[in-house]
Amino acid sequence: MQDNKRLNKYLSLITFITSLGDFISLFAVIKLLEHTSGSIAIASYTVSVKSVGIVLGALTFPSLLNSVSLKIILTISQLLAGVLIAILASNTFLQPALIMLILLLQTIMDYYFGAAKQTYSKVISKDEDHRSYQAQLFKGFYSAQFIGPIISFLLISSFPITVPIWIDAISFFVASFMCIKVPMLKLHRNHSIAAPLQYLSNNAGLSLLFLVRAVLIWVPIGIYNYLIFSVIKEHYHMELIHTAWTYSAVGIGSIIGSILLLSNRSKLLKQFMDTEIAIFAFVMLGITRIALINLPSFILLLGLIIFAGIFNGLHVVALASLNRKMTTNKQFPEIASLTTVISKLTDWTISTGCFFLLSKHWITYVDGIWVSAISFWLLALMLLITKLKSFEKLLL
Repeated sequence: MQDNKRLNKYLSLITFITSLGDFISLFAVIKLLEHTSGSIAIASYTVSVKSVGIVLGALTFPSLLNSVSLKIILTISQLLAGVLIAILASNTFLQPALIMLILLLQTIMDYYFGAAKQTYSKVISKDEDHRSYQAQLFKGFYSAQFIGPIISFLLISSFPITVPIWIDAISFFVASFMCIKVPMLKLHRNHSIAAPLQYLSNNAGLSLLFLVRAVLIWVPIGIYNYLIFSVIKEHYHMELIHTAWTYSAVGIGSIIGSILLLSNRSKLLKQFMDTEIAIFAFVMLGITRIALINLPSFILLLGLIIFAGIFNGLHVVALASLNRKMTTNKQFPEIASLTTVISKLTDWTISTGCFFLLSKHWITYVDGIWVSAISFWLLALMLLITKLKSFEKLLL
């Protein structure tokens, strides 16, 4: 048992290292695209390219598991991602289309690593450990999200743009080397495209959880993710690079939320079920959204985002933990992949809708913030009156 806990912490450390490189290079790649294309509009397409990469990774990962062990996926995905980013760092005069292709392939490798890591952690954990194991993994990611954008901002301000990109490549190589020490683990399973739909149709509780994680939660999150850039640009008159500080703010708050749910630190929260924690987090996130309206300074905005990040960490860990409890080892990668695909489509739909409504001046960003807040409260109400809590009780 202790060996599995140490192994999960080791996976969290690898997550921190590889994610740190990603966040360090994030804005450098955007700057590189802006420089090579001469247009910030081209650079903004990186979000769409990465979304496509995630969807492609999610669609192909379950089939990959049929023939390749989790250890091999972890190791090779990081090695290939490192090679791709090293090519990018070595050739800063590549055409934007080639840069986008590299980002697409690297994002697919990133998804393979993340999905394999989550599946590995799920397999080695027992029911009573799912929440703390999940919190440990997210702690590694959110720690990188806190530190990475700050380092990126400082590096871009003081060094050539290739420096943070090279750091990203090196982080992938280090992570790949560390994955070699992970014990071999292969799932014996046969993948079917229709399998996740069959799992959902036979499990009402899992279907409800899937609806929340893949669709409903992305309504308030998608609105917020789009509007926060408008708030920073229009209300505080700052550039895109300053969004690095909002990434860090979300990261530090989410670290706190994750730490609160670690087993040895959760004396207050361990008495509550995952559903109850998610309900509380959604209510508080709605309140913090309303508080975003007309904050007088950017510093206060960052403080509020840190506070809201605590509840982001709580609901992400709680719902992911519940998903681990409701799925078998065979079902888990299938459901996770389908959740990723649908959530990305939902996020894209919501973001596109926000862009259209704002560009037509049919709504203001204040209206969008209110919609985001109310959506969180309605989601909390739905969890309160549906049977998801009852399904969770059956797992105890």
